Amino acid sequence: MMKKIFIFSSVGSPLSDEYKNSVYESWQLDQYDSGCVIYSKEDSFDYAKYFDTNICHSGFKFPNFFYFLDRFPDMLDNYNYFAILDDDLFFNQTQTLEKCVFFMDRYDLDICSISNSNAIKKTTYSVMAANKLRNEIWITNFCELGFMIIRKNLLNCFIDYYNTNLKNHCLDWGMDFAICNFASSHNNKIGIIKNMTFTNPRQKIRNYSKVNLNASIDKYVYYHIPKIINKYTI
Repeated sequence: MMKKIFIFSSVGSPLSDEYKNSVYESWQLDQYDSGCVIYSKEDSFDYAKYFDTNICHSGFKFPNFFYFLDRFPDMLDNYNYFAILDDDLFFNQTQTLEKCVFFMDRYDLDICSISNSNAIKKTTYSVMAANKLRNEIWITNFCELGFMIIRKNLLNCFIDYYNTNLKNHCLDWGMDFAICNFASSHNNKIGIIKNMTFTNPRQKIRNYSKVNLNASIDKYVYYHIPKIINKYTI
């Protein structure tokens, strides 16, 4: 029988044991199959104990995810949804992933995210900002990569596109834009659940005073790319 959800994270950031425990308890890892790429080898044991399958490899999040799939290609045959998560996100409600998949099935979403509870200005895009009073799913053309659940069919198509067009050019920065742009251009639906949230304790304020290409592109994406296409009351 096809299993619903596989959880993946690229891990190795310096987190206290207490915070790691609370993060991975909020993910309810004991209820799902999970795997990680540990990019900091000195932390290999500390993280390996949380996940069912793990390997060590230095790299960024999305390239590490594809490296993981290269090592375990059967994963794509065994699961309907892949949750790709930053290693320090704390979920502020129970059964987060199960609820997301429920709404993905109900509203035919191909990518799903939940809102970012961080209140500091310019830590996140406006479409990601939390509003617990809005019992809505916003259909958008963009969501951040820190919390992203991707339907298998879309992921299969994007892997081919990534290997052909991005693998040697895009390490990690801008991958959320790349996959969302690919999804939107192929009529796939992206949804953000507004009354469910995660907390990212280390997210930094965006600094647009920097004069470099990445900052200029990020500023353009921040102000001009995310758009609300529709809203569903849930």
